[in-house]
Parts: sequence; structure tokens; C-alpha cells
Amino acid sequence: MKFSLKGRKGAKQSEKPEATATGSDSAEPAASTSPAPGESATSVEAASVSGQALRLMLPGLLVLFLALMGGTLFLVDEQTGNDVEFLILFDEQQVLSQQIARDMAQVQNAEEHTYALLRKGVQRYDGILKIMQAGNPAIGLPALPPEVRGPLQSMEKSWQTIRTGVTETLGHEQRLLSLNTQLGEFRGELAGIVQLSNQMANNLVSTGADRAQIQHSGHINTLFERIAGSLHTVAMVREGLVATVDGFGRENVLVGDMINALVVGDPSMGVAAVPDANTRQMLEKLARRFRGQTDNVGKIIETAVELFNIPEINHTILHDSDALLASIQKLHGAYENWAEHRWVSAVLAMVFGGLALLCLIALGIQMTRDATARAQEARQREEEARKGEEATREVTRRSENAILTLLDEIAALADGDLTTHATVTEEITGTIADAMNYAVETMRDLVTNINKTAVEVAHAAEFTRGTAIELSSASVKQAEEIAVTTKTIQSMATSAERVSNTAIQSSEVAKKSVAIANKGGQAVRDTIQGMDNIRENIQDTSKRIKRLGESSQEIGDIIGLIDDIADQTNILALNAAIQASTAGEAGRGFAVVADEVQRLAERAGQATKQIEALVKTIQSDTNEAVSSMERSTEGVVSVAQQAEGAGSSLKNIESVSQHLAALIQKMSEASQEQSDQATSVAQTMSGIQEVTDNTRKGTAETAKSVGSLADLVDSLRKSVAGFRLPSTGEDTVIGIPTSIPTPAENGKDGQAQLG
Repeated sequence: MKFSLKGRKGAKQSEKPEATATGSDSAEPAASTSPAPGESATSVEAASVSGQALRLMLPGLLVLFLALMGGTLFLVDEQTGNDVEFLILFDEQQVLSQQIARDMAQVQNAEEHTYALLRKGVQRYDGILKIMQAGNPAIGLPALPPEVRGPLQSMEKSWQTIRTGVTETLGHEQRLLSLNTQLGEFRGELAGIVQLSNQMANNLVSTGADRAQIQHSGHINTLFERIAGSLHTVAMVREGLVATVDGFGRENVLVGDMINALVVGDPSMGVAAVPDANTRQMLEKLARRFRGQTDNVGKIIETAVELFNIPEINHTILHDSDALLASIQKLHGAYENWAEHRWVSAVLAMVFGGLALLCLIALGIQMTRDATARAQEARQREEEARKGEEATREVTRRSENAILTLLDEIAALADGDLTTHATVTEEITGTIADAMNYAVETMRDLVTNINKTAVEVAHAAEFTRGTAIELSSASVKQAEEIAVTTKTIQSMATSAERVSNTAIQSSEVAKKSVAIANKGGQAVRDTIQGMDNIRENIQDTSKRIKRLGESSQEIGDIIGLIDDIADQTNILALNAAIQASTAGEAGRGFAVVADEVQRLAERAGQATKQIEALVKTIQSDTNEAVSSMERSTEGVVSVAQQAEGAGSSLKNIESVSQHLAALIQKMSEASQEQSDQATSVAQTMSGIQEVTDNTRKGTAETAKSVGSLADLVDSLRKSVAGFRLPSTGEDTVIGIPTSIPTPAENGKDGQAQLG
């Protein structure tokens, strides 16, 4: 590069002081506007360290709160399932407590399925109690909490009392079944015996038997009726069993003695042997059939004696079943109270979710602020570098104008060799040489400053680019973590929805249970109404039979009067016959009339005796019918009371079922609310993921801007690469150290990092 100095030497020489002064003046503003590199690097580094610490802390808190929220939701879901299981167990216990008491009241029927139901109910209740005490690992159900152990122990104590009685009753199963079989056989045989006894009584009346014999046969029929009633009491195995069995044995012995008295006669009973052969055959057949049941009667009495304590057991169980039901309800209430006050709930999960959301928002804000601050700092540094470059160019331009006067003398200086030194002589060129030397010295200082500034800017650009790449990598990692978290929350929302669907299905089942309990309650009420109608009919029939007995009593009084008249007529006929015999032949016709009147009076007396025997038999049968009606009324009242008890139990079951349906409905609503909240959190996470993607893109743009700044620094280096400075023990070629990455390399590395 060569310049012509003709016609310009004087001008350039005159302009030298001004140019020098201007260069000095322009260098000062450049130096004053240049930022202090140490101070800028220190502030950036401090801000980077604090931002980095905050970015590391916020994701950790986010993961912690999300884990706590997930764990809390899992616990709430598990506890909700446990609550449903325990509520079902409580309801089943209440039903079993009443079912066992009802089956025990029906145990006198001695049917095998009754004992099977009792045994199954006891086993199921024991299984439920074991689950409450130790849990059920098969379905992951824990034991009841220690807070309800007191009511649980009270319920267990009540159950052990009932269980002991039921176990003892089940131990008598074979005896009860055997007693029922024996009673059935004896009852069938007794019906034939009673029929034969009635035929025998009718035959006595028709053959004109003695009045005492007819009364005796009527008494036998009455005893047969009492034996039938005793069989009913023994079969029911209820209170008064001891007295009933004792009376049953004595009545059987008495019937045998009375039948034997009619056959062979018994003066102690005032009964003579029956003379009629046909009647005697009937009596002998009746005696043989009745004696044939002696062994069966003995077995019945022996078996019944072993069951004396069964009525007391039934009474105790019926009384204790109410206490057991109350203890179960108390345990149920204690568990519900504990469940309402436990610390793990959906509210705690929502609190953790809110804290996680706040951490996400804070993390997004922090990353946005960091990216904005770094981009602003990079733009500020780029502006400062641009201003410094402009100042440098101005100084260079003025320096070149000052050097133009020396280009002819120093050709190497035109090639950028600043080691050239013009010889200063006393000639006029000495001033020019001095000015040239001064300009060269100024150029040396300027190029040195440019070199240092370029190195600092290159280092700053490299540091900024590394920070941007690190921020971009953190943004990518954060996006991945947010994506995983979003999937987790969506999975939790799906799980909450499944829980909600399960709770809805449970609510439908509970509603069906309420409907079934309503139908059962209506059926029991209809049964009670029917029992009341039966009782009224029995009472009306009893009144009619009592009136019949009173009428038969009046008939007996009239028959007695007729009997007295017949006796008097007989006496009068006897007197008339005596008078006729004393009258001789004249009274013979009157004697014939007296004999006819006497025979008529005897027949009338016999007829009145037969009628009297029949009336007494009717009265006895009427009394037995009244007693039977009263026992039937008592039985109907007892059954009605049991039905009322069953109705009360069904009302309790209906109330419990309605309460269970309400609880399940609340759990369904809570599960639906949890599902909606989880869905909302998932949508919020998607929004935060979009913000993170935008931040990552902004960081990539910042890295590209830093790459452009590195290109500008490289251009500045190239602009001063041709100058040569005096030797100082190092390479004299002006340039930026090769350890600084070129912009192209920075861009390549940055793309690799961003990718």
C-alpha cells in the first residue's frame, strides 16, 4: 500500500499537532465509555451463581411437593377403600347379630338347615372379628386403628357371651334332631290312639255302660289331649320344659292305669270292668298300642331332660343380641369419628399440589428473568464493543493521515510494520521523522489496546455462550421433568376417575340394599298384621267356645233336673206297684201301668246319665279347646313379638343402608372433585411446559446472538492482524490468542449442545 506525499507535506506537518490532540481527546471518551471488565465479570458471575442455586432448589421442591401430593392421594384412596370395607363389615356384623338371635329362636324346629345357618353365621362373625383385629393381607386391609380398640374389645366381650351359648346349642344338635324324630313318630301314633279311644268312648255310650266308665273314658280322652299339648311344649323346647316333661311322664303312666282299670276293673278308681266284649277288645287294643309307645316315651323324656338348659340359653342370647347390636353400632360410630379427624385427607393433597404449582410458577418466572437479564447483558456488551470499534476506527483513520507523509521514506510502514523508526536529523525532515516516530508510537499503543480489548470481548463472549448453552441444557432437562410430571399427574387423574366410578357403583349397590331392606320391612309389617288378624280370630273363637261350655253347663243342670224327675217317677211307680199288689185283682191293671212307668223312668234315667256323660265330655273338651286356644294365642303373640323384633332389626338395617348410601355418595363426590382437580393441575403443567419450551427457544436465540458477537470480534482481530510491533521476547505478530474458540466453532458447539 503506497501513498503520494506531493503537495501535502506542509499541510500534513501543520495538521500534526491538531491530529495528535484530537486523537488524545477521542481516546479518553473511548476509555471512559469502556466498561470495567473485572467489575462486569464479577457481577455476572454472582448473578449466575445465585440464579443457578435458585434453579437447583426450585425443581427439588417441585419434585418433593409432587411426591407428597401423590403419596397423600394414594393414602387417601387406600383409606377410602378401607373405610368402605369396614362399613360393609360393620353392617354385616349387625345383620349377623340379629340373624343368629333369630335362628336361635327357631332352633326348636330342629331342622338341619337351621343348624347349618347358625354354624355358618358364627364362623363368618369370627372371621370378621379376626379381620378387625389383625387385618386381611389378601386384600390389603389393615386392622382397626388403636383409637377404636376400646369399643372393639367391648363388642368382642358381648360376642363371646353369645358365641358360648350358640356353641353349646350346636353341641345338642343331634339330640334336638333325635327329639324331633321321636316326637314325630309318637305324635303320629298318638293320633291313631286318640281315634281308637274316641271309638271306645262312643261304644261305651251306645252299649249303655256304667256312668263311671263313661266318665273314665272321657277322662282318658282329656289326658290324651294334654299329652298332645305337652308334646307341643317339648317340641318347642321353651321355658317350663322341666315341668312339662314331668307332667308328660305322669300323664302317660296315668293313662295306662286308667285303660287297665276299664279292662280289669279298679275299685280304688270306682270303675268296674267293661262287660261288653267288643268294647273290651277295643280297650285291649288301645292298651297294647299305648304300651308299645312306652320305650319311645322314655327316650323322649330322657332326651328332653338333657335339653333343660336350652330355653335359658335362648333367653340369654335374645337379651344379649341387643347389647351386641348396640356395641357394634358404638364401634361403627367410633370408627367414623376417627376417620373424620385423621390428618391424611384430600385437603392435604390439595395443599401439596398448590405448593408444587407455586414452585412451578416461581421456577418459570426465575428462568424467564435469567434469560432476559442475560440477553440484556449480552446486548449491552455488544453495544459497548461496537462503540469501542468505532472509536478505534476513528483513531486509526487519523493515524493513517498522519503516517501518509512518511510513506515514501518508510515503505515498510505502509505494509503495517510498526517497527520502523525514522532517523531524526537536524534537517527539516527531522520534524517529519519526529512526527512519524510519534505517530508510529501512537499506533503501537492503539493496536495494543485493540488487541487487549478483543481478547477481553472474546473471553466474555465465550463465557456468555457457555452460560447460554448451560441454560439451554437446563431448560431441556426441565422440559423433560415437566413432561414426566405431567404424565404422572394425568395417571393420578385417571386413578382418581377410576376411584370415582367405583364409588358411584358402590352407591348404586347401597341404593339397591336400601330398596331390599324397605321390601323386607314391608313384608315383616304385613306378617305382623296377619298375626294380629289370626290372634283376633282365635280370641273370637275362644269366646264362642266359652259360651258353648256355659250352654253345656246349663244343659247339664237341666239333665240333672230330668234325672231327679226320673228318680222320683221311679219311686212313685214303685209305690204304685206296691199299692196295686195290695189291692189284689182290682189293682192288676194299675200295676201294669206302674211297671211301664217304672221302665220308662229307668230308661229316662239311663239316657240322662249318658247325656250327662256326654255333656261332661263336651265341657272337658271345651275347656281343653279354650286352653289350646289360649296357648295358640300366646304362640301367636310370641311370634308377633319376634316379627316386631325382626321388623325393628330391618328398620335398623334400612337406616344403616341409607347412611351407607349417603357416605358412599359423599365419597363419590369427593373422588370426582379430586379427579377434576388433578385434570386442572395436568392442564396447568401443560401450560408451564409451553413456557419452558419458549424459554429454551429464547436461550437458543441468545446463544446465536453471542455467536454473532464472536464473529464481530473475529473481524476486529483480522483488521489488526497485519500490524507488527517491536520485539519484546514474544511473537511480534498482532492477533488474538489461538486458545479462544472461533465463532464458527462456538456456533457448532452451541448447536450440538442445543440439539
